[in-house]
Amino acid sequence: MAMQGAETGARLAEDHAMPPYPFSKGLHDLGNGCYGYLQPDGGWGLSNAGLIEDQGDTLLVDTLMDLPLTREMLDAMRQAVPAAQTIGTLLNTHSNPAHTRGDVVVYVPQDRVVFAGDILFVGGHPAIWTGPLQNWIDACDLMLGWDVEIVVPGHGPITGKQGIRDLKDYLVFVETESRKRYDAGMGWEEAGRNIDLGAYAGWIDRERIVMNVFACYREFAAETVEFDPIEIIGAAGRYFFDERQGRL
Repeated sequence: MAMQGAETGARLAEDHAMPPYPFSKGLHDLGNGCYGYLQPDGGWGLSNAGLIEDQGDTLLVDTLMDLPLTREMLDAMRQAVPAAQTIGTLLNTHSNPAHTRGDVVVYVPQDRVVFAGDILFVGGHPAIWTGPLQNWIDACDLMLGWDVEIVVPGHGPITGKQGIRDLKDYLVFVETESRKRYDAGMGWEEAGRNIDLGAYAGWIDRERIVMNVFACYREFAAETVEFDPIEIIGAAGRYFFDERQGRL
């Protein structure tokens, strides 16, 4: 039993360990031909990307928000990795902010590396555009079941499995708190402003809570709900400014 307990403790310690990669802009060598490109602070429009090189073949995981940012990233990759002069394959993990239908992740099992795309936000509130939310939770469980050491998120610093657990817990939190307020008859924007973020108050892009509550309400309604994205973003903007002026 002592041996089993020691093995369990070592595994948990490994899962919770943060890989020693600084959250700084630019290309980070993850080893064995895997690279992560980071853009602090990981907020609106500041996403990450990845590069995999093997015997001269290259796979680019995601482009960035616009052409200048993507050009800057490619210049950094080509300077560090000669094979990146020509990108053999481009894989965009999502077509919009995530959390959209058809999102994919890239898993390199022999190197224990995952490029999670916008399935994973670290230290920031995600934007839930489409559901169902359970699919996102299931995706977190899928990644947690893999033999993984290094995870490059779509937004935020490089992490390990704990970063995946943190996002899964957040999604469950938002769904639970939204359900309480939906059942009480509270409107979605009021509900988002009413939720005490608790452990997630320190995450960036807190205004996205109202967007995420709306996504939950849409699911709870169990019917197709037409909506104007501008209205949802407008509610997030009101949260942003009201929070900074102490009106929440």
